[in-house]
Amino acid sequence: MLAGLGYLDGEIVSGISSYQYACAKLKIAMTKTTIVNAHAKDHDKAFDEICFDISRGKIVFIIADPEFSTEKLAEKLEEESPDSKIAVCERLGYPDEIIQKGDVRNPPSPRSGLFVLFAGDF
Repeated sequence: MLAGLGYLDGEIVSGISSYQYACAKLKIAMTKTTIVNAHAKDHDKAFDEICFDISRGKIVFIIADPEFSTEKLAEKLEEESPDSKIAVCERLGYPDEIIQKGDVRNPPSPRSGLFVLFAGDF
């Protein structure tokens, strides 16, 4: 689990992570998830890992970097798991947070470099 300080309703709160906060906002049980770190790593390898985890019935929390392509993820998932959904969570806990939901045919696109993703059946 990713633990540490988080930002919630204008206050710094210990023990709240982006992972925990995003699961709560999207009403996803953390026990149904797994984490893939795609930050500063070969994205093709990350896509393969994400597809593998989804094929095992997991919802994948993806730590991405600004170059991570939700469109490429959607293309890969459409081949492997055509019913998958994708959510982009940006600036979690801040007043201007954005949570966009889509699927492999209509994936959401991040508007900033500060985002995380969920993919799978949720």
